[in-house]
Amino acid sequence: MRAMILSRAGAALQSSENFDPGEPQPGEVVVEVDACGVCRTDLHIADGELDRPKLPLVLGHEIVGTVRRVGSNVTTLQRGDRVGIPWLGWTCGRMRASAFAFPMVSPMSPRLPSSVPDSSVTAR
Repeated sequence: MRAMILSRAGAALQSSENFDPGEPQPGEVVVEVDACGVCRTDLHIADGELDRPKLPLVLGHEIVGTVRRVGSNVTTLQRGDRVGIPWLGWTCGRMRASAFAFPMVSPMSPRLPSSVPDSSVTAR
């Protein structure tokens, strides 16, 4: 896969033609990204305005792509599925807001894309 990688704040993104995200962990999938939004928070990370980003980092979230690899314990997705991924890495799924249309207002949800370790998203 190709990726644009931020290795340090303030640096230009580096192109990697052979980026390998590795094998998915249990409950995870690897998605080949077709389209991806880069928001102001991503730019704050790139500019060094957030104090603890995990670098190196592939910026962006709000992804549309295709599942390429499936980890164990994933029962709702399979290789070749087309997926859309919001900026939230997870929600608790217990509160009405989490379970329905407004997961981003759940107090249990992470607040920033950089708060999710290694930019991974867990499939549930």
